[in-house]
Amino acid sequence: MIVLDHVRFGYEAGSPAVVDDLSLQIEDGEHVALLGRNGSGKSTIARLLNGLLRPLSGTIRVDGYDPADPGQAPEVRRRLQLVFQTPENQQVGATVYEDIAFGLANVAVPTDRMPERARQALAAVGLEVDLSRDVDSLSGGELQRLALAGVLALEPRHLVLDEVTAMLDPWGREQVLATVADVGGRSGISVVQITHHLEEIEQVDRVFVMDGGRVRAVGTPAEVLVRTELLEQCGLEPPLRWQLPGPVEVRTTWGSPAAGPALVEAHGVGHDYSIRVRPRWWPQRSRPTTPDDLPAPVLRGADLAIRPGELVAIAGRSGAGKSTLVSIVKGLLRPTVGSVRVRTGDGSAARDPWALRTPELFDPIGYLFQHPEHQLFAPTVREDVGFGLRAARLGKDEECRRVDAQLRRVGLDPDEFGDRSPFELSGGQQRKVALAGVLVTEPRVLILDEPTAGLDKPSRDTLFEILARLRADGLGVLWVSHRLEEIFAHAGRLIVLADGRVLADGDPAELLAARRLRAAMGWPLLPELDPAIVRGEARTRYLEGRRVLDDDLQEVAG
Repeated sequence: MIVLDHVRFGYEAGSPAVVDDLSLQIEDGEHVALLGRNGSGKSTIARLLNGLLRPLSGTIRVDGYDPADPGQAPEVRRRLQLVFQTPENQQVGATVYEDIAFGLANVAVPTDRMPERARQALAAVGLEVDLSRDVDSLSGGELQRLALAGVLALEPRHLVLDEVTAMLDPWGREQVLATVADVGGRSGISVVQITHHLEEIEQVDRVFVMDGGRVRAVGTPAEVLVRTELLEQCGLEPPLRWQLPGPVEVRTTWGSPAAGPALVEAHGVGHDYSIRVRPRWWPQRSRPTTPDDLPAPVLRGADLAIRPGELVAIAGRSGAGKSTLVSIVKGLLRPTVGSVRVRTGDGSAARDPWALRTPELFDPIGYLFQHPEHQLFAPTVREDVGFGLRAARLGKDEECRRVDAQLRRVGLDPDEFGDRSPFELSGGQQRKVALAGVLVTEPRVLILDEPTAGLDKPSRDTLFEILARLRADGLGVLWVSHRLEEIFAHAGRLIVLADGRVLADGDPAELLAARRLRAAMGWPLLPELDPAIVRGEARTRYLEGRRVLDDDLQEVAG
């Protein structure tokens, strides 16, 4: 049993409490969800349960043990396992087996039993990879499954999941949640599932709605979901398939079709992490020339083009090659085969981003990683945003002018935030700072890899308002996404990747209407969709998970 009694916690003296007089009880074998927006105190609770943080007041007990007591904390951590939102934070081994075996070795599991325990844990989370696979070659979604497998192999009594599905496609999310529910049901493990996605709470026993460090509501999923006004006040958004009868809100930012020469193009790109790409003049016995020559390709001949003013989404299941493709486009990776060309904006011919000098590399293509807050490092916001300008030697006044302009562009007042530490900001504010640091070098193309992972609805809306303004300024925007709602509302073009190949490239409305393509993107269980629905030209109803067309839709489809 897990018990929190009048727990209070704050990160700094005198600052508002992140967890404020919180009391709750979780029974053995119970599956509960902590539901709330970013900053509501959910992740702090997870760290308090595991003893990573100590409460300022109140008590916590896990099976009678106090995680705040250094003498009892080891026993708490044997009984309660925590999976972080960012899988890299739990990566300790070079290979899949080493990563899982590390935890097993710490609890004295015999060496001859470790491989079987590792295989069982991988099967439980649906990660079909060899035990000898290099961890660095896994996608973000695959890393998240590996982190979950690592703790399931330890057979804990309590499992705390902190936004563990943030990096997974919908199919992978359903599979992991079903696995967690199955493991909890069979073994009696109690599960604390932290999320801000309402679609993830269907299978839980109870839901605690959090806001401002307090519990605003408690009940079964059915009891909580009908409280739509409260959920909206707490910054929570119902999933698309649960929306009540009425117009589908599509705040489209598509704009007119893009024209003009491509800012960046990729042709026949293939990549294999097992092959080290050497310069063409380097003597080699054999050199791959086509994707078919690659023994273990992650990409198999992908093509891509981005033009000014486009908002292009890339979708596909975890491991489809999305992050690898955008890393190659940026010039962070060199393709094993194929070519990439980028226009630098100085009137010269398109060039290979891998061959650009460092100052040039920062100019044409801006890149925001899956966790943009990890790009922050400087003591102040202004220094962090302006770091990319140092090589240009513009002078202090010009640097300050550009930095302040980009802070305003992303919605941050430079007078209020410029001299603050980026590490004391909220998660949404940190992502804005990271984005300003990318935009300050005035790129022509902006790449964002899963930029909304872990963000609640207000933060996602703010991000896409910024991207809409950038598109209007003529930037080409390419973003990787697993979220159906995002693509519905914002994508002007959709590229579907499957097994390292571009399966389709075109109008999102037409592509999302095809069941085969939705399955490739990880949405195989959605009902049939009409392109008119995707464009927001008809009304839809979602009842018991199935869409029922009304008379307006019949007129459109007829």
